[in-house]
Amino acid sequence: MIRVTPETERGESRIAGFTKHYWTFLFAENLYDIGLYIFVLLYNLYLLDLGYREDFLGWVTSAMSVGGIAGTLPAAGIVRKIGLKRTVICGSAGVAILCILRTAALGGPWLIATAFLSGAISSVWAVSLVPMVAALTNDRNRAAGYSIWSG
Repeated sequence: MIRVTPETERGESRIAGFTKHYWTFLFAENLYDIGLYIFVLLYNLYLLDLGYREDFLGWVTSAMSVGGIAGTLPAAGIVRKIGLKRTVICGSAGVAILCILRTAALGGPWLIATAFLSGAISSVWAVSLVPMVAALTNDRNRAAGYSIWSG
């Protein structure tokens, strides 16, 4: 028999008191990560198919890593300025647009520049994850929320 408590009436699940917003975010975050993983894997194969060699793939990967490092502090400023929810939505849309732009092979400099921008915008997602989990949990279930998210 399922009991209706004030917590479940407010939308909290019976599992550790997480709200449906937490579970929705967790599901969306996992879909985002899986999609990005598949894109990166297939994108590298695509570049190899276009005739680029492994040394160029290293340049593209390095540009994306440097972009991620360079975008971390501005991403934190963006979160403070426009808010966490809007930052996550805009960052996700920006990564999707840059993934589309990265498939337009207009030459080496273009591919490296779009990889750098993709890394910079991806840092918005990475910077927003921990505060988002904190915002979607309470003091009682925060440790479990981080454990589930990172597991």
